[in-house]
Amino acid sequence: MNAIALIVVLVALAIVVAAAVLATRRRRAPEPPALSATSADRTIVGLAAPGEVSDATMVGPMVAPSASAGPAAARPAAETSLDIPVAATPATRVAPPASAEPARPDETEPTLRIPKLRALVTVIRGGSGTYELSAREYTIGRSTRSDIVLEDPSVSGHHALLVPHGEAFAINDLASTNGTTVNGRPVTATQVLHGEETIGVGDALLRYERIG
Repeated sequence: MNAIALIVVLVALAIVVAAAVLATRRRRAPEPPALSATSADRTIVGLAAPGEVSDATMVGPMVAPSASAGPAAARPAAETSLDIPVAATPATRVAPPASAEPARPDETEPTLRIPKLRALVTVIRGGSGTYELSAREYTIGRSTRSDIVLEDPSVSGHHALLVPHGEAFAINDLASTNGTTVNGRPVTATQVLHGEETIGVGDALLRYERIG
């Protein structure tokens, strides 16, 4: 009878010791934080072992909303927008459309003035007629193809040539037989006419006058 009582006592003592050890382990182990219904979609990055301090980072605070908070406070922390810097996109410069209106010339730019060259040649001897000259070349001769036709036999077919020279005319002898003169002087090179000159073509005479 004493042996049976001793066994019962030992079994009871073992149960008490096991219960005490189990209670001690439960007190040491940290209780996991209670998750509210609104924090089910939160993500916990890294968990520390029981009883150790961890530098794990928790994304989104796991704080239950207070009863006094408005709709914004009741929103899950996972939906909170995070301010993430975004690189600024350089603005694209758009060239302005080309104007359909043609560019106007600068009014201050000097205008090139082209003088209007005009003169009169009157046949005094060796023919007849008055010829008004403009800015181009004129041939003088006995040929009907000449611009100024003379009838004197001393005149060559193509005797002389009147050409524009700046704001005046000049006369050249075309290697004629009887030569060309201006105011009685032989023409051996280009001779510029200034107005009121008498031109000798062989024995024929012409009067040269400027207009304007």
